[in-house]
Amino acid sequence: MTIMILGAGVMQAPAIRIAREMGWTVVCADGNPHAPAVSDADKFLHIDLKDLEGLEVAARELSEKEGLDGVLTAGTDFSASVAWIAEKLGLPGISYQTGLNATDKIRMRRCFRDSQVPSPLFVELSQDMDFASETARMPYPLVVKPVDNMGARGVRKLTSSDGLDKAVNEAIAFSRTGRAIVEEFIAGPEYSIDALVENGVVTIHGLAERHIYFPPCFIEMGHTMPALISDEKRREIEEVFKKGVAALGIDCGAAKGDIIYSKNGPVVGEIAARLSGGYMSGWTFPLASGIESTKGALKIAVGGKADSYDGSYKKVCAERAFLSIPGTVKSIENINEAYKTEYVNDLFLRIEEGDIVDFPVNNVEKCGNFISSHEERALAIGSAEKAAARILVRLDERDNRTGEFLYIEKNWPADAFSLNNTYTAAAYEDLTADRDFPFDNVSFKGFKPVPLSDLAYETSRDWQGRSLENVFREILALTGLEEASVSVDQTAQAYFWRAVIKGSIQGGLWFFDRFCSN
Repeated sequence: MTIMILGAGVMQAPAIRIAREMGWTVVCADGNPHAPAVSDADKFLHIDLKDLEGLEVAARELSEKEGLDGVLTAGTDFSASVAWIAEKLGLPGISYQTGLNATDKIRMRRCFRDSQVPSPLFVELSQDMDFASETARMPYPLVVKPVDNMGARGVRKLTSSDGLDKAVNEAIAFSRTGRAIVEEFIAGPEYSIDALVENGVVTIHGLAERHIYFPPCFIEMGHTMPALISDEKRREIEEVFKKGVAALGIDCGAAKGDIIYSKNGPVVGEIAARLSGGYMSGWTFPLASGIESTKGALKIAVGGKADSYDGSYKKVCAERAFLSIPGTVKSIENINEAYKTEYVNDLFLRIEEGDIVDFPVNNVEKCGNFISSHEERALAIGSAEKAAARILVRLDERDNRTGEFLYIEKNWPADAFSLNNTYTAAAYEDLTADRDFPFDNVSFKGFKPVPLSDLAYETSRDWQGRSLENVFREILALTGLEEASVSVDQTAQAYFWRAVIKGSIQGGLWFFDRFCSN
């Protein structure tokens, strides 16, 4: 068997590996000649995955000279390109029109509307339209997205018309076809579904809880599989998903869905005609179930039949991300210790020293991910969260972007710690209220930090689940700073605690490296 896989990135690596383990010949196409899985394939084709004609020519040449049995992708938004090749060469798969239905969000919403599948109200916008006029009848909050992109790129929630033009223009900039979609916001917990489809029959291979944070962005800080949900709600979600799959015309291959359980029941966010990204289809589902849905998708792609799956789980699998505040990566510390956290299965590190990092506004800007599994739910989740909290991305003190993030007031994101102890919050307010924080030509030699009042009783947690007291103690341990009971230099204390409350351990270490060290 010879399979053509579109994409040679991390998310396609499991498909490449599994196909080769089955003795197949793997040909990968990618626009990036340095994609991480290029060397894993038997043959690599340097082709832009948006270039339908180029892909077709390459596939025909491959078919004529060596034979080609199927085409597939996983974790990319190029299922329409897969469908184009399959249709043109008569290979197993969905039609190109179905591929477009599952890629273009306007077509998708229309399919759902026409088939009465629960889905948000929407309007389509392009640069030549009056955005305010076109959305005038839609009640806020609204969600703005590019019509044809993934990974939450250019996606924003709006609670009022303020910022509508900016959000739409950003979404259009992320769209290959220059269009945005504005939808009603549907509140409720979110779930991801992975499934295989054979002759129109949908077999659910995974239902995971999605953990979304940092509005107005939609940053997925992880997922947990299987979802902890009642059997009744699970059946409702799966039924709506299957109706959505049928509405799009997906009758062969893989399907991935994002479903919101609203106050009125399940609502389809999106459905794609491919295996999921975000480490779900390639890692968390196999770890949880012992079944490779990727293997099934490969078999279907060449006209075969997927292995049966009874829907049972053996383990709980948790994926958790870690992130950084803005700056330049000076060092990445505790990698080995974090990876050795009990029950951790995998670490995906997406940054290296010298990289520019930012607080993520989409799902491709996170710094890395841990995956853990165990028969007990609490142990799987605790393992992934503990490992993510152990990673320390230390930032270069010379990069002023970090200082701007810490010391220049911004509406987003919120401070790392939202203080909830009355005395701790009051002490912090007394230190920092009505104070400016210029960070050039500032030095605090001999600085000794004084703990905020009632620090041990402050229960807020930062974005990695760390307590304020633990962060304070870790900063002391890493820098050698000596704790003091009182201080005459309130300015230094204000700078220190502002950095910690805003940027957690990264902020405290940047403060030390910038203002205190030699």
